[in-house]
Amino acid sequence: MRKFDPRTKLVMILAISLIALFCNDLRYLSAALLVSVLLVMLLCGADYLRNALKKMKGIFLLFFSIAVIQSIFTAGEHALVQIGSVKLISLEGILLGALFLLRISAVMIAAVLIATEDSRNTIQALIQWRLPYEIAFMCALAVRFIPLFGQELRSSVISIQLRGVDLKRVPRGKRIHMYVSLLMPAVTGMIAKAKDMAVIMEMRGFRAYDQRTSYLTLKLRGGDYAVMALTVMGTAAVFACYGLGI
Repeated sequence: MRKFDPRTKLVMILAISLIALFCNDLRYLSAALLVSVLLVMLLCGADYLRNALKKMKGIFLLFFSIAVIQSIFTAGEHALVQIGSVKLISLEGILLGALFLLRISAVMIAAVLIATEDSRNTIQALIQWRLPYEIAFMCALAVRFIPLFGQELRSSVISIQLRGVDLKRVPRGKRIHMYVSLLMPAVTGMIAKAKDMAVIMEMRGFRAYDQRTSYLTLKLRGGDYAVMALTVMGTAAVFACYGLGI
């Protein structure tokens, strides 16, 4: 598969993210997730997608736990599990949890597209979109922090396993609670990494001057324009159908 400009991939990610954020329909969110998977397989390869999903396994388990908790504590009219007058699980809660999980999965898998790009190319693409250098750098850095967050979660799980805890023997309910409790150490580790990154940037003179020059210049080709045009038209068609209730 030919190599597209980073701006083309950013347009694809933006389109999928907009559909995932503003469409509250299982059909549209499932379609957005399917398109994300197909795009990553076409542009990056099935092996890269498989490896990316393995790296993000901890994050997906965390979001799955959040979806389960959200489905339990969401009140609804159609109760599936009820104890007395207390509705523990409702059909509306399960639907809301499924929407959340599909939405997050579509956005995260779509973000894998830009993760394959060199960070320098991504920053330059945003700068050529007239974005300030500081914001462009932060956007590129945020994409790189997604796999790092998964790595922090895996490190927390490994630390528990080294203490003699066999996760396969832990009951499913306690296992979900354990993964949720691992969120705080992972966030703390990410904050520590962010502080170290800030110190390194200051030592290298980041933002020492208002303007920065670059030897790199990205140029869009015919295929990039065609793909971006199709992406915009397709996104507009999706929102038109969603607005009409189709």
